[in-house]
Amino acid sequence: MNEERIHNFSPGPGVLFEEVLENAQRELLNWKNTGMSILELNHRTSEFHELLLSTKSKIRILAKIPEYFEILFLQGGATQVFSSISLNFCDETDTVDYIVNGYWSEFAANEAKKNANVHISNDFNGYTSCPEQSELHILKESKYVHYCSNETIHGLEFQYVPDVGNIPLICDMSSNFLSKPIDNIEKYGMIYAGCHKNVGPAGLVIAIIRPDMFNKRNKRNIPLLMDFTELMKNNSMLNTPPVFNIYMAELTFMKLLNLGGLQIIQQENRKKSLLLYDTIDGSNNFYSYKMKYKDRSRMNVPFMLKNTCLEEEFIKQAGVCGLKGLKGHSQVGHCRASLYNAMSLEGVRKLVKFMKWFQIQNE
Repeated sequence: MNEERIHNFSPGPGVLFEEVLENAQRELLNWKNTGMSILELNHRTSEFHELLLSTKSKIRILAKIPEYFEILFLQGGATQVFSSISLNFCDETDTVDYIVNGYWSEFAANEAKKNANVHISNDFNGYTSCPEQSELHILKESKYVHYCSNETIHGLEFQYVPDVGNIPLICDMSSNFLSKPIDNIEKYGMIYAGCHKNVGPAGLVIAIIRPDMFNKRNKRNIPLLMDFTELMKNNSMLNTPPVFNIYMAELTFMKLLNLGGLQIIQQENRKKSLLLYDTIDGSNNFYSYKMKYKDRSRMNVPFMLKNTCLEEEFIKQAGVCGLKGLKGHSQVGHCRASLYNAMSLEGVRKLVKFMKWFQIQNE
């Protein structure tokens, strides 16, 4: 690894594979011998059409997405999708269910309230755990059920796919997308993910939509760029798509395939998160976290120091050691380490070594 590069534990935009960045750098001035940069490529050309097909093909193979699912490349971030979902799949008088177990699922529910009657499927738990299946109270008349599989701020990750019967299940997978295989993908009506965690730079959202969902299109007027049906009909090109982001996504998909696929990636992510959690658990409460053990996220690890007055110094000294992005979200404070796919095991080892050293210096 280039010694000049730091270990980036930022929650997003997150760390990218160095090989992916090097490939992009190498091709930046002359992409595939076109004589132009990928940043200059017109989206109406045959070259871009081939790139789009290749990117879709690679993610289908990587995530085992059935051919009958549509794949859309969206803009506006997952936040825009929060509003788009309720606009597309229900009317103002309809009821929808939201499982809320953290900041982002709450955000999504609040956006949906502008366009539908939102029923919260679970009791508030202080955002320290994911609800069990038995704790979900889904209304039979709901048009869909929405949940977030991994909460970046509160460090919670679902360990199961909620059973919602025949009601369409919609999932925000932004922060653990492609960190492991997608179990029972046929159960989902829609999966979407902002790509600035595990796929590439900010500015692209990937949506995977089961075809029957397009039949649920309501009659209300929807802003054009939020209309999934129109986006599907126009192959995600109602306007100029994020060409560079799609290109970066293809490079990342290729890298993940070359590493052995999502089963191998899952194993590596388990190693990294266990190493960090074992260090926290073995620190005699010098370091600690609030989330329940069973729902700890492999992607985002919020933690605090026993003496919270030391946290600013911890973050400062970590930065001096080349460990960046460890400041917690403003909603909860403290510290947080994000362990996305491109974070190396060596990077986590360096963080753990620093944490042990810092504890010795400050006990």
